[in-house]
Amino acid sequence: MTPRLLPSTRPSRKSPRSSAANRDCRHEEEPGCAVRDHVDPARLASYRKLRREQAYAERKDYPAAARAEKERWKKIPKAMRKPG
Repeated sequence: MTPRLLPSTRPSRKSPRSSAANRDCRHEEEPGCAVRDHVDPARLASYRKLRREQAYAERKDYPAAARAEKERWKKIPKAMRKPG
């Protein structure tokens, strides 16, 4: 997914993005996300929705991306079943 395609939904320059703990923060459940705490919840919800739509479009347009995503999700239940 390329968030650069969504510049109008990014937090404004005045937001505390630079103080986020992780540079790869998705502003979901990551601890220490300064953006999530300071951006209007409606705007953040809109941003998340656009990211989901973009991911869907990429999977639809690029079969290799769809296969990679499917393989990634196949590994998750297998990893959860492994003891240890």
